Amino acid sequence: MKVIPLPSSEEKRTKKRAALRRLGIAYSVAVVAFALLAILLALGLFVAVVVFEFKGGLQSSLLYILVGSFAGGAVLFALAAFGLNILGRGHRDAELDFCERCDGEESFYVGEGTLVTFEERGVRIHGEREGGREIAVPYSDMRFFSVCTRRQPREKGAWSVVLEIPAHYLARDGRAEKDEKPALVQADAKPRLYETLERRGLALIGEREGGEEKRFTRLAAFNMPHRSKRRTAILTIVVGGVMAVGGVLVAVFWQPVFGAMLSAIGVMLAARAALTFARAKGTLGVYEEGLFWKDTGRVDSVFLKWEEVEKITVEPNNGFALYRVQCAYGAYHFPAVGGSEELLREKHPEKWGK
Repeated sequence: MKVIPLPSSEEKRTKKRAALRRLGIAYSVAVVAFALLAILLALGLFVAVVVFEFKGGLQSSLLYILVGSFAGGAVLFALAAFGLNILGRGHRDAELDFCERCDGEESFYVGEGTLVTFEERGVRIHGEREGGREIAVPYSDMRFFSVCTRRQPREKGAWSVVLEIPAHYLARDGRAEKDEKPALVQADAKPRLYETLERRGLALIGEREGGEEKRFTRLAAFNMPHRSKRRTAILTIVVGGVMAVGGVLVAVFWQPVFGAMLSAIGVMLAARAALTFARAKGTLGVYEEGLFWKDTGRVDSVFLKWEEVEKITVEPNNGFALYRVQCAYGAYHFPAVGGSEELLREKHPEKWGK
């Protein structure tokens, strides 16, 4: 991550922050604009082919020029949007780091507009602007966890530092139920944060960044089909098949161009539905290194290494059984897919609790 030098005066820092924010907005606008241009050029390619088909000019040199121009432009703008998106994310990280250091070298974001500042006896949680509510939490009542959020069964993931804070510190009246769980706030892992924790003599619990990248070994995978989504996919496949067959009949007995388009749409619809049918399932993967849950109906997936897992219990939930996978910094819930419990108990009996 690029580190932006801090200007000497507060006035210059304010101007620099505003300039960085404007540049971030420009990145976002450019990404959207280039993506839209790529889509429009792709549509232009389709329209050009259809128009020349109607006019019987598919062998025209003008068509080849248009196809080449539209296709090349669509690819060029799509690549530009992708590259600018990457640059924009890097700029956003540098901008946030700059804003943190404007507040203090030991300040870090733990939410939108919320900072945690490490001080002599504890942390101070506060907003970006002065005059708002501030919360002081002593180090003696806190724990700090090093967490790697993995979306795939591999060593690589997004690293963060999770701060555990007793609930009563965050309550408005300073009171909380006795059994209320501590609050967890998350800061992006960065060398400056690690150095702050070490300088303050604060223990960091959990695995550390820099593990050896290796291929994880899968022992078994247990699938849980999404029946409602598969029923919808089957219906769509039938509709697509009818459109494809109907398009062929239309092309033969009435209008070739319209029939060809209808068949093409039907085939694409059926193919997409077939892919949806195949992917409409959740998968619980048991690996030598950990536990993986992926639901194709959702964006998120999660992989937990066995070193992170403290205890596994089975809990009922609306007629279904769920695994409650307890880690030091929180708990995850996965469906107890049939047949998986026996393997989990066999491989890791020490992880099971009542």
